[in-house]
Amino acid sequence: MDRRRFITDQLQRAAVLGSAAWSVPFTSAHGKSQPAVPQPLGVLEDVDHYELTHALRDGRKPMPTEASEECDVAIVGGGMSGLIAAHRLGARKLVVLEKEPEPGGNSRSREVAGCRYALGAFLSQGPIPPFTEFFKSTAAPFIPLQGHDHALHDAGRTVRDPLGAGIDQLPWPKADRQALRAAVTRLKPLGDPKDGLVFPIENGSAALRDYDKRTLWQQYEADKLPPRVRQLFDMLIAARVSDNGENLSAWVGTHLLANLLVPVYTMRGGHGAFSAQLAAELQAKQPQALRCGFTVLRVQPQGADHVLVTGIDAQGQLRAIAARCAVLGMAKHFAKHVVPGLREQRAGAYSALHYNAYVVGQVHLKRPIDAAYETGLMGAKRTPFIVAPDALPGNQRTDGGGLRTVYAPFPRVAGRASLLAADAQQLAAEIAADLQRLSPAYAGAIDRIVLHRWGHPMLTATPGMGGALAKVSEPEGRIVFAHGDNLGITGLYSAVWAGMSAEADAEVILS
Repeated sequence: MDRRRFITDQLQRAAVLGSAAWSVPFTSAHGKSQPAVPQPLGVLEDVDHYELTHALRDGRKPMPTEASEECDVAIVGGGMSGLIAAHRLGARKLVVLEKEPEPGGNSRSREVAGCRYALGAFLSQGPIPPFTEFFKSTAAPFIPLQGHDHALHDAGRTVRDPLGAGIDQLPWPKADRQALRAAVTRLKPLGDPKDGLVFPIENGSAALRDYDKRTLWQQYEADKLPPRVRQLFDMLIAARVSDNGENLSAWVGTHLLANLLVPVYTMRGGHGAFSAQLAAELQAKQPQALRCGFTVLRVQPQGADHVLVTGIDAQGQLRAIAARCAVLGMAKHFAKHVVPGLREQRAGAYSALHYNAYVVGQVHLKRPIDAAYETGLMGAKRTPFIVAPDALPGNQRTDGGGLRTVYAPFPRVAGRASLLAADAQQLAAEIAADLQRLSPAYAGAIDRIVLHRWGHPMLTATPGMGGALAKVSEPEGRIVFAHGDNLGITGLYSAVWAGMSAEADAEVILS
């Protein structure tokens, strides 16, 4: 057994034991009632499973098999980009293959006592160009957020609308507040969906493309930002890419910061609400198309007009599907193992990609606690970003409890390694300490914390990465790619763009 598997087994065993410890008093062999086993604060609940794909990566490849069915398009990955490709290709005979028990990928949601919460992404800019008509056609359930829905906690004070009306209320020296106001004034025009830092990068003006020639930290230097403002901006960036601005393209980082200054939206359950809607629509149109629990292990051309998609289905059986075209909505770092020869052909492009991990924690509260929808916590030990899904209208728990969703970044290779070996109880204790630092109301109010690990979904787009992203996104024969970070950022619009682009590429192949 290798080290990765050993640690994973131990963490899963700890999670099972932790779940079993939520018990009523037990009876000894002598019939006497014993005290209840203390309930653990933190429970690990893995939502991303890679046992079979790691086996493929490590060289244990499946035996070839004959196809048992045929389709027009096999979509590998039931995340947002794959579901959008399915939505656009709905007139074709489809098969959507998702390795998890439910669709949505990094955009999934769950519910506790009537309160929907996100397992991943939750913020966007709503129905902006060039996606306005698409979102109108899908009736995406956007909920607008206002300035008071955002907060920043620093030096013992929580301030609402910290990048707007609340700037003067920040517990900062006057010079730092003035510097933040000046930075906000510079950033606002760059968030314009038409004339700001648009995507793809090559669509921007020559003057604006200079942002992609330097890192965000270098941009901080150029803008002469004081340390306190840099710390704030890096915290906001970490909540979105699980890394700071040291190596991040200033184009991507400035785009993310500027988008905080334009109208923003969420959904009840985050982006999981939209992926669930797309999945339901697919199942209504083609009831047999969505196959959850199906792990794809190989996608290989078969002759001139078909692709053979091989994997393990939900019953553990080796299956193969012959498709006229395959759309890979899986992550890039798996695609290069799934398509024979792809890693060697595009080695330079893949080596330029660097991913980060993060933890999403669901903090179950014994009672509701008033809070802004999202709060940044300066100087947090573990959790710089805290979301209150129960602050949304009509999303309160019906059992009298409350809920917080917290995001803990684990950047770069070292971050992923530490996350793999992390102790659930220690993580939960650090999250609880951060919340109590935010407000004394959390003391004694935390019931339990359920932790969800995401191993490598967040891309740090370094300056000039557009060429590498374009290379790994190019179709390969009858195989096209719908990676959710093809534009250099993991987010709703990148996933929509990738799904639309994959549909266009697939239709060219099928025509």
